[in-house]
Amino acid sequence: MMRILATLAVCGLAAAGCTSSGVTPGDAATRIVVLGDSLAISPRADLAFPAVLQSRLSHEAGTFSITSVSANGATTADGLARLDDALADHPAILIVELGANDGLQGIDVGVIRTNLATIINRAKAAGADVVLCSMETTPFHGLGYFSEFRDLFPALGRQYGIDVTPFILGGVIGDPNLTVDLVHPNGKGAERVADAIWPTLQNHVRARQSPAIGSMIDRAVMSQALASDATRARVSSALSR
Repeated sequence: MMRILATLAVCGLAAAGCTSSGVTPGDAATRIVVLGDSLAISPRADLAFPAVLQSRLSHEAGTFSITSVSANGATTADGLARLDDALADHPAILIVELGANDGLQGIDVGVIRTNLATIINRAKAAGADVVLCSMETTPFHGLGYFSEFRDLFPALGRQYGIDVTPFILGGVIGDPNLTVDLVHPNGKGAERVADAIWPTLQNHVRARQSPAIGSMIDRAVMSQALASDATRARVSSALSR
């Protein structure tokens, strides 16, 4: 794994020419935002993992829509700076895909932790479920840094009670058949990244759907009951004449 991750230092996560992109958001209750870096836009907006997730949502939960607030080379500090934009439309779910560039730059893990914790806390305070994408980094800043960085993401999940995906580039990074530069996913690689995120996202979407479905059922039952009461009243009135 260390040999494969070492390719990050050569290619860099800023390699893909990327910009923010996404689909038109729907209602707040069915809106999902990806706050990420170039991994969320590679190989291009319509093939990147947010687009793959959108396709799956369209088949399973047609009312949910994904917007990507992602930028080339973004660090956790950059993501924090864009958080107001990400939360502006009050998304139901925020997918946080950040940290890889911090690791490449050797940014202190304590700083990364503070940035991600702030993002998590503010998103939760805004009413969003948070899905944190797990990251790993190269060993070039030392094995201690490598381990501390890797352990950060599950630790944040435990501390803040949020779901953390597996390492989203697991099985992708270093594979020329799944990447454009041994790091950034190509179309097939983006599908694999989506595979790492989908089970967690799917659970959150289903949980968000359940209250709405329950409310629809309650309204249907109430309408049926009222209709029955009205029918009984009309019958009783007719018989009493």
